[in-house]
Amino acid sequence: MAPLTTIRPPSTSVLAASFAGAARSFELGSIKVTLLVGRRRLALLFGLGALLLVAGTLVVISVPGGRCGGLSGCDANGLPLGPVTVAQLDAHTEATLDYPGATRISHSGTPEQSTLQGPGLAYTVSILATPDAADRVYAWYNDWLVARGWTHGDVIRSTAELSVRSWDRGTREIFDVGILNPARMQSLFGNQIPSGQTIIETRYMITPAGEVLPTPLPS
Repeated sequence: MAPLTTIRPPSTSVLAASFAGAARSFELGSIKVTLLVGRRRLALLFGLGALLLVAGTLVVISVPGGRCGGLSGCDANGLPLGPVTVAQLDAHTEATLDYPGATRISHSGTPEQSTLQGPGLAYTVSILATPDAADRVYAWYNDWLVARGWTHGDVIRSTAELSVRSWDRGTREIFDVGILNPARMQSLFGNQIPSGQTIIETRYMITPAGEVLPTPLPS
């Protein structure tokens, strides 16, 4: 698939300046001119000013945009159409969906980035520890995800994982749960990895707009 070409949207400062300029020009003419031409022109200009005020308010409200943010907007599933940021990932519960009672060892996020092969996935990764067995961990995540529209997907197990499960939602969201090899994790995190516990890795991912989910998705 050919790489996507992303067009940078105009900044909010440019939009603010354009509305400020319209307001200044309106203010310069509203009093002096309308006093000469009468009430109809005064009403017209006041109406025009109200429209500009409403339009400006709508722009200011849409720029923050909740989960999606920015000026690119969202797709039908509420996912950003522009490059996905870590803040947008973290706005979704799945980005920090910790197993109940587990200890969080680490959490990090990576935004969507351009590569030689095209736009890369935006993703968050959490490492957790729990005394519960892997089967119980998988059952809890499966129940939570399926109840919210996720379906089972495919994934390739990495050498750091003892096992792994994957779920998809729509065409852009992926959620993986892996059970990690404690010995390998201790070489990375040292004493942060408790002995005798199940080490969980969760990954929440959003693909770039217009990209198709790879099958199976490497972990």
